[in-house]
Amino acid sequence: MAEPMNEQESKPRRGKVPGATPKHGRRKLTDSGIKNLELPASGQYEVRDAEQTGLSVRVSFMGTKSFYLAYTLSGKRRRLHLGTYSESRPADDLGKSGLYKIDDARRIARRKWELIKDGIDPAAVVRELVGAPTWAALCERYISEQARPRCKRERSVREYERQIRKFLLPAWGSLKAKAVDRAMVRELIGGIRAAGHDVQANRVQVLIGAICRFGCREDVLEANPCIGIEQVKEKSRERVLSNDEIRLLWPALEDAPALKILLLSGQRKNEVLGMQWSEINIESAVWEIPSARTKNGAAHRVPLTDSALRILNALPRNSDCVFSSLRRSFDRARQVSGIAENFTIHDLRRTVASKLGELGFDRSALIAKILNHSEGSGATKIYDRFKYDAEKRTALERWDRELARIVRGERAKVIEMADARERA
Repeated sequence: MAEPMNEQESKPRRGKVPGATPKHGRRKLTDSGIKNLELPASGQYEVRDAEQTGLSVRVSFMGTKSFYLAYTLSGKRRRLHLGTYSESRPADDLGKSGLYKIDDARRIARRKWELIKDGIDPAAVVRELVGAPTWAALCERYISEQARPRCKRERSVREYERQIRKFLLPAWGSLKAKAVDRAMVRELIGGIRAAGHDVQANRVQVLIGAICRFGCREDVLEANPCIGIEQVKEKSRERVLSNDEIRLLWPALEDAPALKILLLSGQRKNEVLGMQWSEINIESAVWEIPSARTKNGAAHRVPLTDSALRILNALPRNSDCVFSSLRRSFDRARQVSGIAENFTIHDLRRTVASKLGELGFDRSALIAKILNHSEGSGATKIYDRFKYDAEKRTALERWDRELARIVRGERAKVIEMADARERA
């Protein structure tokens, strides 16, 4: 537990240190007190030292406790990262490794204040002595100090890390952060666009901009090189498999049950890949996807058709995870079916939505329910959670029969739109 504070200590000082909430006010810091500081549920906060001017310890919900020095120079409020608190710092290290105890932090802070009194920016001195930080170091700080504390979804952080490893580090990792200019950003983004990945280019550009804004706030960068670079207009994909392509694809999915479930249910690939046996009620023929695993954060009930149940009942139950992978199975299915060109996993979901529309089901209402698109207020979502179960089941069972007809190569039966809606 954190050390108790008296009424005077609990009052925060005027002038917030940017980037953290000083909700624990000001107190004389001790090693034991820092060790016992409670971790916030999310984000971070700072506790200021009552003994050393400007010194504070920042506590992140990830468990990191770092020392910072806040000071004003030339009318500008600044903050300098001193090092990380370490309970087990070796006695002969004296903070040389960047791992400090409170006495180390106060000693370093006093040295910095000597420079500040002479009008010298200690951050500039650090850059001159150890060299300006590299782009790789800036990315690492952004992930640990900005992305992880603030992102609600871990998969978002993993995607940032993937983009950094794939695009940013190979291009700029060893360069000084300040060396990356607007022309280099344009060249990198342009290369991704030239490869036909406009959406990916926009996502990488947004990430670069976020990292650079963080760098500017931390006095690592003087300007954001992304300013003035426009994003390309994204085109929505319209790829829908034809009946002939579906007929070629289905036999190629013999060893890819996850893809068959995706084509039968129309759910997102990550939701299918993450399917758990504990989410499935075989007796009720319902798959309940919890809110933590859906894109829009809303729990979702998916009726399971007879074909889907047969696929699931044939699988072993070695763990709670139903499936292990999608990508390898999909790549193999594309090769076997011969429809590899311009074909992605998400096209299966789009195909289901399109075919349901062709069968006469309402795209703006029922199909949106099946796909779990965001709509309505929180209360509406709760009330409607079970309301459309029967209609969703009717639609998916109709698609199940239509899929079987397509695979068999039978001609389509003409169904009046009104009749289809009445069945729904």
